[in-house]
Parts: sequence; structure tokens; C-alpha cells
Amino acid sequence: MNFYYSGWNKLQIDSTKNYDDYSIQELCTLQDSSFNLILFEEYEGIMPILEDFRSLFGKHDNDFVRYFLYSILRDTVKKQNITYANFVPLIWDPFFMKCCELLTDIKDRSIKLREIHRIENDCTKSDLLESQLLLLCCGLEGCKKYESSGNSHHWISVSVKQIKTYLSMCDQAKAADIVLQLRKKLKLSGNFDIVEYVAHKVSETMEDQALSSIDVSIDALASFLQDMASDGEKRYCIEMFSNCLDIVDWIKNGNTTVIIKNN
Repeated sequence: MNFYYSGWNKLQIDSTKNYDDYSIQELCTLQDSSFNLILFEEYEGIMPILEDFRSLFGKHDNDFVRYFLYSILRDTVKKQNITYANFVPLIWDPFFMKCCELLTDIKDRSIKLREIHRIENDCTKSDLLESQLLLLCCGLEGCKKYESSGNSHHWISVSVKQIKTYLSMCDQAKAADIVLQLRKKLKLSGNFDIVEYVAHKVSETMEDQALSSIDVSIDALASFLQDMASDGEKRYCIEMFSNCLDIVDWIKNGNTTVIIKNN
């Protein structure tokens, strides 16, 4: 029996077993948030995508293809039985479209800021983003139906730089919020205009905007916040200090009577 196998866990194959009656669900087994997949070369419905599958899941395997294929498999098998006959239209075509749309949206920077956070939280970290996008791009360029706009991948580094700038601005906004909390609780004086600007300019209301809409000058304005913004532990400590000021005020106001009851 001829078959093509790709998986993130080793799957034992019984060469004497007839797999023709198995459903896709039975051939795709979820193990440790990954899956095993067997595709049979003699089945003509799968044949057209085999080379594309090899291109994306071979040497160009990356976080995006695994995330998209797993999420589509997970969501689709809940609704209906997946067979050889409908694997391509129900699984492969939506998966391939998601991969292409991601590259297009990042290339022209029309990707929503909400999607950038989803990628950062669920798919791949920002420090790996450029290498993972390059793998995805090269993998898609090896697919027959992918319409490449050229061999240059310079746009990846340009777009990733802007994505990292936006994520840095988000961290600076969190740091700005903490500084403003301290100003209020400690009754600090001085010019906090830039801090207020950063805190209010970068907010959740921006998440439906496109990456291209970001004003990168904010990042330069708030460079003095970078030390706190880039150090999560330092930001957490200062935030905890700010929160503890309420307890200090409580003690200063004479609310120190504690009743201890002996059992």
C-alpha cells in the first residue's frame, strides 16, 4: 500500500491493515496538541494536494501551518464526518486560504491589530515571527496554485519590524498606565503629557484598526518608558507597589485595630 505520511508524533503503521474504510478522524489522532495524518497516494481526490502538502509540511514546516491545520481539523470534525471525498474542500482549501490571506494581510499591513495579538498569544512569539513567516512564504511558493508576487522576501522584515514596534507600544502603554496610577496615589507633580498621550493613544479600541494605521512616532516619544515596558517583572513590581499604597493609606488613617480571637 502506498501512502504519504506526515506527523509530529510517531505513528505505527500496520502494513497488513486495510485503511480504506477508515475515516479522516480515525487517521488523524490528536496527541499532545499535535496530530498524525496519513494521506494515501492512490486516492485521486488527495493526489492534487500531495506536492503542496510536502512543500508546506516538509522542510518549510512552521508554526503557522500547524496552527491553521490543527484549528480547522478541530473545528470541522465537530460538525461533520470528514472523508477522503470532502477532505480537500472542507479541510485543505480553507487551510490553504488562511495561509495565503495571512501573508497578504501582513505584506500590505492590512492585518488587524487584534490578529497580531492572537498570533503572539496562540501561534508564534514575536522573536520567531520573521523566520516563521519566511518558512510559510517559501512553502507556499512551492505550491502549484499559489500566486507569488516575486522572489523577494524583503517585505517580511519590513512588516515584522512594524509589528514589533506596535507590540512595544502596547508594553509602553501598560507602563504609562502604571506611572499614571503612581502619580495619582502619590500626588506627584510635573509634566505627564507624553505619558498620558501614550496611555490613551494605545488602547483596546485600536484593535480593530489595521497595522498600517499605527503612528510609529509614539514609540520614539515613549522611549523613556522602554526600560519598564520591556521588563515584565519590573513592571509587575511597580504595579504591586502602587497597589500596596492603598494599604499604606489605610494604616496612616488609623485603621489598625485588629481583633485576634483565641480558639
